[in-house]
Amino acid sequence: MIQTAFRLINHWPQIEQMVPRVEKAIKDIEQLWPAVQTTMEQTIKLANDVQALAAGIAPELMLPITQASSEPKYDVRWVQQGLQQLGFDSGPIDGIMGPRTQMAISAFQQAHGLMPDGWFGVMSEAKLDQLLRERTV
Repeated sequence: MIQTAFRLINHWPQIEQMVPRVEKAIKDIEQLWPAVQTTMEQTIKLANDVQALAAGIAPELMLPITQASSEPKYDVRWVQQGLQQLGFDSGPIDGIMGPRTQMAISAFQQAHGLMPDGWFGVMSEAKLDQLLRERTV
Protein backbone atom coordinates (compact mmCIF):
# COMPACT_ATOMS: atom_id res chain seq x y z
CA MET A 1 0.00 0.00 0.00
CA ILE A 2 2.81 2.38 0.83
CA GLN A 3 4.51 1.52 -2.45
CA THR A 4 1.35 2.38 -4.33
CA ALA A 5 1.13 5.70 -2.53
CA PHE A 6 4.74 6.51 -3.45
CA ARG A 7 4.10 5.59 -7.09
CA LEU A 8 1.10 7.90 -7.15
CA ILE A 9 3.13 10.71 -5.62
CA ASN A 10 5.91 10.14 -8.18
CA HIS A 11 3.37 10.30 -11.02
CA TRP A 12 1.28 13.13 -9.60
CA PRO A 13 2.18 15.65 -12.35
CA GLN A 14 0.99 13.21 -15.06
CA ILE A 15 -2.16 12.44 -13.06
CA GLU A 16 -2.93 16.15 -12.72
CA GLN A 17 -2.55 16.59 -16.47
CA MET A 18 -5.03 13.75 -17.12
CA VAL A 19 -7.76 15.06 -14.79
CA PRO A 20 -9.18 17.64 -17.26
CA ARG A 21 -9.32 15.01 -20.03
CA VAL A 22 -11.11 12.57 -17.74
CA GLU A 23 -13.58 15.28 -16.65
CA LYS A 24 -14.23 16.16 -20.32
CA ALA A 25 -14.79 12.50 -21.17
CA ILE A 26 -17.31 12.22 -18.32
CA LYS A 27 -19.18 15.30 -19.61
CA ASP A 28 -19.18 13.91 -23.16
CA ILE A 29 -20.60 10.62 -21.92
CA GLU A 30 -23.26 12.44 -19.91
CA GLN A 31 -24.25 14.38 -23.04
CA LEU A 32 -24.34 11.26 -25.22
CA TRP A 33 -26.17 9.07 -22.71
CA PRO A 34 -29.74 10.08 -23.72
CA ALA A 35 -28.99 9.18 -27.35
CA VAL A 36 -27.42 5.88 -26.29
CA GLN A 37 -30.42 5.10 -24.10
CA THR A 38 -32.82 5.92 -26.95
CA THR A 39 -30.83 3.74 -29.34
CA MET A 40 -30.89 0.85 -26.87
CA GLU A 41 -34.67 1.22 -26.48
CA GLN A 42 -35.08 1.28 -30.27
CA THR A 43 -32.88 -1.80 -30.61
CA ILE A 44 -34.93 -3.69 -28.03
CA LYS A 45 -38.17 -2.68 -29.78
CA LEU A 46 -36.74 -3.79 -33.13
CA ALA A 47 -35.64 -7.13 -31.65
CA ASN A 48 -39.13 -7.65 -30.20
CA ASP A 49 -40.71 -6.77 -33.57
CA VAL A 50 -38.44 -9.23 -35.38
CA GLN A 51 -39.26 -11.93 -32.85
CA ALA A 52 -43.00 -11.32 -33.27
CA LEU A 53 -42.62 -11.46 -37.05
CA ALA A 54 -40.63 -14.70 -36.83
CA ALA A 55 -43.26 -16.18 -34.50
CA GLY A 56 -45.91 -15.42 -37.10
CA ILE A 57 -43.90 -16.94 -39.95
CA ALA A 58 -42.36 -19.98 -38.23
CA PRO A 59 -43.81 -20.52 -34.74
CA GLU A 60 -41.87 -23.76 -34.34
CA LEU A 61 -38.67 -21.73 -34.20
CA MET A 62 -39.96 -19.81 -31.22
CA LEU A 63 -40.19 -22.79 -28.88
CA PRO A 64 -38.20 -22.42 -25.70
CA ILE A 65 -34.87 -24.25 -25.86
CA THR A 66 -36.14 -26.86 -23.39
CA GLN A 67 -39.02 -27.74 -25.74
CA ALA A 68 -37.04 -27.65 -28.97
CA SER A 69 -35.93 -31.02 -30.21
CA SER A 70 -32.19 -31.63 -30.21
CA GLU A 71 -32.71 -34.54 -32.59
CA PRO A 72 -31.48 -33.91 -36.12
CA LYS A 73 -34.11 -33.32 -38.79
CA TYR A 74 -32.23 -35.49 -41.32
CA ASP A 75 -31.27 -39.12 -41.59
CA VAL A 76 -28.03 -39.50 -39.64
CA ARG A 77 -27.35 -42.88 -41.27
CA TRP A 78 -27.50 -41.23 -44.72
CA VAL A 79 -25.01 -38.60 -43.54
CA GLN A 80 -22.69 -41.24 -42.09
CA GLN A 81 -22.85 -43.38 -45.24
CA GLY A 82 -22.24 -40.37 -47.48
CA LEU A 83 -19.29 -39.22 -45.42
CA GLN A 84 -17.82 -42.74 -45.48
CA GLN A 85 -18.22 -42.90 -49.29
CA LEU A 86 -16.32 -39.63 -49.59
CA GLY A 87 -13.50 -40.84 -47.33
CA PHE A 88 -14.47 -39.19 -44.03
CA ASP A 89 -14.44 -41.58 -41.07
CA SER A 90 -17.72 -41.01 -39.26
CA GLY A 91 -17.42 -44.14 -37.15
CA PRO A 92 -20.00 -46.92 -37.29
CA ILE A 93 -23.08 -46.30 -39.42
CA ASP A 94 -25.48 -46.47 -36.50
CA GLY A 95 -27.68 -43.39 -36.90
CA ILE A 96 -26.21 -41.78 -33.79
CA MET A 97 -24.84 -38.24 -34.04
CA GLY A 98 -21.80 -38.98 -31.89
CA PRO A 99 -18.44 -37.24 -31.60
CA ARG A 100 -16.85 -39.20 -34.49
CA THR A 101 -19.71 -38.26 -36.79
CA GLN A 102 -19.43 -34.62 -35.76
CA MET A 103 -15.65 -34.67 -36.33
CA ALA A 104 -16.21 -36.18 -39.78
CA ILE A 105 -18.80 -33.50 -40.53
CA SER A 106 -16.31 -30.80 -39.46
CA ALA A 107 -13.59 -32.31 -41.67
CA PHE A 108 -16.05 -32.52 -44.58
CA GLN A 109 -17.12 -28.91 -44.06
CA GLN A 110 -13.51 -27.72 -43.86
CA ALA A 111 -12.57 -29.63 -47.01
CA HIS A 112 -15.44 -28.07 -48.95
CA GLY A 113 -15.23 -24.45 -47.83
CA LEU A 114 -18.11 -24.57 -45.37
CA MET A 115 -18.15 -23.36 -41.78
CA PRO A 116 -16.52 -26.27 -39.92
CA ASP A 117 -18.85 -26.32 -36.92
CA GLY A 118 -19.69 -30.03 -36.84
CA TRP A 119 -23.40 -29.39 -37.28
CA PHE A 120 -24.98 -30.77 -40.41
CA GLY A 121 -27.05 -27.89 -41.74
CA VAL A 122 -28.66 -27.04 -45.05
CA MET A 123 -25.39 -26.05 -46.76
CA SER A 124 -23.64 -29.23 -45.63
CA GLU A 125 -26.57 -31.36 -46.73
CA ALA A 126 -26.66 -29.72 -50.16
CA LYS A 127 -22.91 -30.16 -50.64
CA LEU A 128 -22.96 -33.82 -49.53
CA ASP A 129 -25.94 -34.52 -51.79
CA GLN A 130 -24.20 -32.82 -54.74
CA LEU A 131 -20.98 -34.77 -54.25
CA LEU A 132 -22.79 -38.08 -53.88
CA ARG A 133 -24.82 -37.43 -57.05
CA GLU A 134 -21.63 -36.56 -58.96
CA ARG A 135 -20.12 -39.91 -57.89
CA THR A 136 -23.03 -41.87 -59.32
CA VAL A 137 -22.93 -40.12 -62.72
